[in-house]
Amino acid sequence: MKKEREVKVSMKKVYFVMMVLLIILLTPGCGQTSPADSADIPFQLDADGNYTGFERLPESYTTEQAIRDGCYVRVDSEPVPGQKAWDAFLEKTADGEDAFLRIVNCYDDEVYYNDLFYIDGYYRVFDSSAKDLQDRKFKHLLRLEGTLPNAARSDIVTILTDDESLTYLDVMWSFLSSSYPPSTSPFELIMIDRDA
Repeated sequence: MKKEREVKVSMKKVYFVMMVLLIILLTPGCGQTSPADSADIPFQLDADGNYTGFERLPESYTTEQAIRDGCYVRVDSEPVPGQKAWDAFLEKTADGEDAFLRIVNCYDDEVYYNDLFYIDGYYRVFDSSAKDLQDRKFKHLLRLEGTLPNAARSDIVTILTDDESLTYLDVMWSFLSSSYPPSTSPFELIMIDRDA
């Protein structure tokens, strides 16, 4: 009788521990893990080929937390201290290593994310504010510098593309006019920076 009772108590403990572990595993994190760690936000696609990495975004996330977590943070399109994350991503990709970078973009009260990957020799970027999260691969990450006519300062445009011959003006004019240039190669915009 005593042995039977001990077995029942022991089984209850096992069930309790299993339930606690299950709850921990199934409860989405809210900034508890580093969003910049590719092991925590793996490159995953659903059955329709859509990126699923934004399913567990933190509800409130300060720029300081994002920098500590290894993200590249931009406030009103300007990078804030934390350039190390961007530089580390570029270094890894230059060496042909797989890499992941979360870019946190803060505008007034809105925050959105760009997840940038380099996997098996191809770049990919996903925008949390976009409806289309289909996987598109690009061979090159280009940083193109230039100045629009009558502009006081130059810009640096960072894009993903398969066409290394794209120029700053090709990219900028494609935003301004649907007819120029008539055959601009496909590209994905990552960011536009003002040159100092």
